[in-house]
Amino acid sequence: MEQNVIEYVFVCAVLVIYFLLFIYCLKRILNSQTFSSLLYLFLFLLLILAYSSHILAVILGDQLYLSGTVIFILFLEWMIFVTVVATLKPDKKFGWLISIVFFIFISFMFSQSYMDYERLAIALYSFMVSIYLPLLYFMVRWHKQKNIKLINPLILSLTFMILSFLFVVLSLFSVGIAILYAGALKVIAVLFLGYAVLSFFKRLEENTDIHSIDNELELLFEHSGDAIVVYRKDLSIVRSNSGFKQMFGYTDEDDLTVASLIPADLMIEYRGLLQQLDKGVPVINFQTKRKRKDLALIDISISTSMIKRGGETLYAAILRDITEQKQAEAEVIKARKELQEAVELHNGIIFRVRREHGRFIHPLIDGKLLRIQKIPFKSLIGKELNDFLPIKYTTKLESYYEKAWGGKEQVFQMKFMDYTFLLSLFPKYENGQVIEIVGTCSDITTAIKTEELLRKSEKLSVVGELAAGFAHEIRNPLTTIKGFLQLIQQSSKSVNQEYMSIISNEIDRLEMITNEFMAVSKPEAIQYQKENVYELILNVNRFLKPQAILNNVELYVEQEIETPYIYADKNQMRQVFINVYKNAIEAMNDGGKIVTNIRISNDGMVSIIIKDQGCGIPAHLIDKLGEPFYTLKEKGTGLGLMVTKKIIDSHYGFIDIYSKEQVGTTVTVTLPLYQEEANNHQQLD
Repeated sequence: MEQNVIEYVFVCAVLVIYFLLFIYCLKRILNSQTFSSLLYLFLFLLLILAYSSHILAVILGDQLYLSGTVIFILFLEWMIFVTVVATLKPDKKFGWLISIVFFIFISFMFSQSYMDYERLAIALYSFMVSIYLPLLYFMVRWHKQKNIKLINPLILSLTFMILSFLFVVLSLFSVGIAILYAGALKVIAVLFLGYAVLSFFKRLEENTDIHSIDNELELLFEHSGDAIVVYRKDLSIVRSNSGFKQMFGYTDEDDLTVASLIPADLMIEYRGLLQQLDKGVPVINFQTKRKRKDLALIDISISTSMIKRGGETLYAAILRDITEQKQAEAEVIKARKELQEAVELHNGIIFRVRREHGRFIHPLIDGKLLRIQKIPFKSLIGKELNDFLPIKYTTKLESYYEKAWGGKEQVFQMKFMDYTFLLSLFPKYENGQVIEIVGTCSDITTAIKTEELLRKSEKLSVVGELAAGFAHEIRNPLTTIKGFLQLIQQSSKSVNQEYMSIISNEIDRLEMITNEFMAVSKPEAIQYQKENVYELILNVNRFLKPQAILNNVELYVEQEIETPYIYADKNQMRQVFINVYKNAIEAMNDGGKIVTNIRISNDGMVSIIIKDQGCGIPAHLIDKLGEPFYTLKEKGTGLGLMVTKKIIDSHYGFIDIYSKEQVGTTVTVTLPLYQEEANNHQQLD
């Protein structure tokens, strides 16, 4: 009685398994109706009915009914095995074998007596073992050949099913415990069978997905904007899409090979790519050129992989036309190069400033000024001001950076050593926020000096106009006064001659001032001729010797062996040296020596070096000498040295002044030596 209960439990367990499989197939049909789902649903439904009928036959004890249900159950389970195996697409021989077994099974069913259950069971289960064993052998052999995962649960299910049949046969020969083993093995066999069915459906879903993906890939292949081609090692084309033909200008009627697309000078490059592919290394985004049907070359990007198909080596390539991209890149490179050249040629400095973690850094800084000064500008990139400037400059600059970061443009001048720079800072916005500052720095030292010279020139122009008026208004009355004074001196002896001498000297001084004014306003006509420098200096020294003696000053002139000549206006040169010597004498309150050296240089110039032992001139005032009305003397006019410089400039020379306080001053006048051909040409000019 206890064995019957256990057997009944095992049968119910198998029934539950088939019922769960039936529910699974039903859900699949509701989601997506397929023939496989309908077939398995029908088989599992029949098995549920068969096992239910079997349980009922056992309860009723009807031998005929019991025999019929057993044969029906074995037939249906055989059909499930055959159906699963058929999905694996076995050889045709296996199909014929299944058909033969099916007809034998049908014949066996009709040839048995259903009234004797035990005799029927022995014959039936023995027959099932005989037809399951070849199937098991076939499955094991097929698994070794194909290594299909779905075969594993089928092999296990067949094994446990055969063992179950054997124990059923043993149980009929009065081995009581055998029926329990048969039931347990049957449950295990059905579990593996159910697992095989589930695996089949999973594989079916994967195949469906793969089929769907294949369709999508096919659509992508045909309608892709890129050119796709599959070709053999001999460069013959297996398949290509329409984009491939359009890219190279071919039609379906044209005889096209990959070789016809490769320029002759790039075949070596292509063979190198084939060698890489044969090593199993794919080619990714390789940029090269290919030839169209009209022989025009286009820039393309190639990605190629090697594939194996039935022992044949194929190459699948995706080609993209990047001609426009290359042209755009070339334009960008050209623009960057032009911008870089513009930055490098900028007379000053161009820089960008960004704020990171509260610090101002320079992601760009370049310019001609840095290159002239041989400053390694690349070492300044990404640095703060403190990294390359003294603190006294960085504090001021950072204050301007702060203002520019606040959104206000800044334009200011800044002195650095002997240079003056003009800096401009322009904030750059993004979404209403300042993201960086673009700055320029220009060296305006020369411009400032030029501006200063212009101011001096304007001043001279004004002086000239004033001088003409003053000289005209003063000179006429002076002439009258001087004439009457001479008459008084000749006719009257009672007049104090000392006073008359003082008046005469002062009138001479006024006349000299008016002459200087006239020289500024309207220079006299210049008469160039060959002049001996040594004699010119000696004449000036003789002329000034009385004044020098009165001031306890000794005059010395030294010269080299060769006598230098210049092409000059004698009177103007005489005025130049008189002004220089007079300044030297008046600067020597305690007397001393004035030494003059005449030297000839190798560059065709002669230098007249006049060195005194006077009080000297402060260094910061030397640059101002020669400006109109600027003088260091109590009664000076500030016009003498200005006129002197003007005369020297007109003779293509220059004057240099070096002075040291309480030591003396050295004035060097440099003039071009006389040259016959050059001076004739100058005279013609």
